[in-house]
Amino acid sequence: MSDAVIRIAILDMYDGEPNQGMRCIIDIINRFNHLVSFTIFDVRRKAELPDIKKYDVYISTGGPGNPLDGDGNWDLRYYEFVDALVEWNTRNVVKKHVLFICHSFQMACKHFGLAEVTRRTQTSFGVMRVHKTPEGMNDPLFDGLDDPFYAVDSRDYQVVLPKLSMFAKKALRLFPLKKYATMLITNVRSWPCVSLNILWVRSFILRQILLVISPTLKIKNVATRLFS
Repeated sequence: MSDAVIRIAILDMYDGEPNQGMRCIIDIINRFNHLVSFTIFDVRRKAELPDIKKYDVYISTGGPGNPLDGDGNWDLRYYEFVDALVEWNTRNVVKKHVLFICHSFQMACKHFGLAEVTRRTQTSFGVMRVHKTPEGMNDPLFDGLDDPFYAVDSRDYQVVLPKLSMFAKKALRLFPLKKYATMLITNVRSWPCVSLNILWVRSFILRQILLVISPTLKIKNVATRLFS
């Protein structure tokens, strides 16, 4: 076991638009700066993507616009990168982990054929109640979160109609369900993806991910270093 830091790549999907998401993500990561390091990649404006071998955790952010649209360059390269991560996880014992947030989450669900992504009839904005499914009750990522818990919602698109046959085929699990929408998360051993917008919940989920993955990365004393 080593005292090495966990390396995080932030995939900035905001396309240069003013936002609070990046500020919040960086603020959360800096709370664990004794344990992690991070690099930012401008995906939509510069088609920047990280070297898979160099990072342990990937945070793919929210962003503006239609999650089903791209320019034929950055979006194709992004999907190739996601597919490469999945391929890595099928071939290697030490897995790569991805947190897909909002816009990225919608893109991932459509790419993997897990559900439909549609435009809402009106913008969703407010604090939403989120209920855990039976799977979510026992998953370490959600250990300590109340049922229900609450998350801020601000979006024009939604993930609906989960395709349970695809979940079974890919050995994935459906976790929290949000009123009027669907929230999905995959098996943490492959690529955890969750759509959460409230700062505290994001911080909690990141902390839990670090705890879950640290044994496979052979990084010691993570629990002590997280809560010290």
